[in-house]
Amino acid sequence: MRAKLRDVLARAGYQTLASQANFVTVLVPREDEFVARLAAFGLSVRPGTSLGMPGAVRITVPPPRGLAILQEALAQVPVP
Repeated sequence: MRAKLRDVLARAGYQTLASQANFVTVLVPREDEFVARLAAFGLSVRPGTSLGMPGAVRITVPPPRGLAILQEALAQVPVP
């Protein structure tokens, strides 16, 4: 599922960092806006600023339904 998550993000125009964990780190130019827009779809992500990585967001690998919601949300979030 991590590979699918990275693919969905890449197709939406986002760069991700390599990971072997159960999450993917996404580079975003407007971190707060990205987090707020995903929250509007019921998606909770971890702002990179809280992890010492401003300009990034950490997304836990979701189940298939969560991935579909993320894909829908990304279609409505401006491409970086």
